[in-house]
Amino acid sequence: MLRNFLLSSALALCALPAAARENYALLVGANEYRNLDERWWLNGPANDVQLVRDYLTTEAPVPFAAENVTMLTDGVEGVEPATLAAIRAAFADLTEKAQPGDFIYLHFSGHGTQAPALDPDSELDGLDELFLPVDIGKWNDSVGAVENALVDDEIGALIDGLRAKGADVWVVFDSCHSGTATRAADAGDDDVRMRQLDPSVLGIDDAALDKVVSRGVGDDPRAAPEVPVDVGEADGSYVAFFAAQTNEVTPEKKLPKGKPDRKPHGVFTYTLMETIAEHPGATYGQIGEEVLRKYAVSNLAKTTPLFEGDLDDVAFSGIGGEPVDQWQATVTDGVFTIPAGELHGLSEGATLAVMATAADGTDQALGYVTITSVDTFSTAIAKEGAEKALPEELPKA
Repeated sequence: MLRNFLLSSALALCALPAAARENYALLVGANEYRNLDERWWLNGPANDVQLVRDYLTTEAPVPFAAENVTMLTDGVEGVEPATLAAIRAAFADLTEKAQPGDFIYLHFSGHGTQAPALDPDSELDGLDELFLPVDIGKWNDSVGAVENALVDDEIGALIDGLRAKGADVWVVFDSCHSGTATRAADAGDDDVRMRQLDPSVLGIDDAALDKVVSRGVGDDPRAAPEVPVDVGEADGSYVAFFAAQTNEVTPEKKLPKGKPDRKPHGVFTYTLMETIAEHPGATYGQIGEEVLRKYAVSNLAKTTPLFEGDLDDVAFSGIGGEPVDQWQATVTDGVFTIPAGELHGLSEGATLAVMATAADGTDQALGYVTITSVDTFSTAIAKEGAEKALPEELPKA
């Protein structure tokens, strides 16, 4: 059984944005890949971006004016498809508008894949991660690139352009980048599909890809999966959420489970929107922890989402909060153990709050426990002895 712990200090509250601040969003959903066989098309990205748009314009803790939310997807009347040119034009428009202190939310739902890097020295594994617009083409040997692909280096540069204007950016990718798996077979009514396109579909030679990977790992034994997008130093803050590690795939399926009117959605997008709707004052780090908890409890996917950036900031606010000290724990014979100790400021006799989820406030504590022993990196905690006892049955995970 796993538990989340939170030191009994107050959480930072979500501050209201300054009056002059504007909130913008660019939501990209790539469904119908016009140059590929229909078996490679997706069903959920258009639903993802409509779900995100509806949340931002009606429920978000900061106001998003409808005219400040740009959607690029197919199958929605009056909306331009998510072509490479349209994505670049939308970024150019945002960069022109952005002012210091503005907040920009970016969301990408669609296929991802990998290809030999244009600049091999810039990638530890020798591969570029690609997000695939709907007009994606084939691998072009003469230039060493996939036609109309949105490469991780370009995405990083586009984000840096927004941050250079002083805007704070939160970017979410519900796509995957593994080069080893293909779309899953349909699974009954849930119609499960993987948001990953095998490089061979784009004409990338598997042997050449394997050679690049082997060379990258062989040249540097420290080589490991990288963050899919590299960003530089800039004035605005930066947070990125990725649905999967660079060597994983991520699914879409009909959600919410068990509902007769469920629609295909990216599992990551739906879980993320569910989490931020439930916890509007949480930090990015708390949201990430709660997404991971939901994945574990509900067995939503076998992937491990990745989170990076200014995770101690309160989501959407652009305001930095105090770091939240919390840890997942194991329970053995009624004693909790957490992977933190004296180096984390813990001491014998201190009281910790037991939380149902990583994003709950201390006023929602299930109960309190007392530290009985502590060393440098680990702590043992007794279930009894604090002012509010835990319930007999603890929630799952």
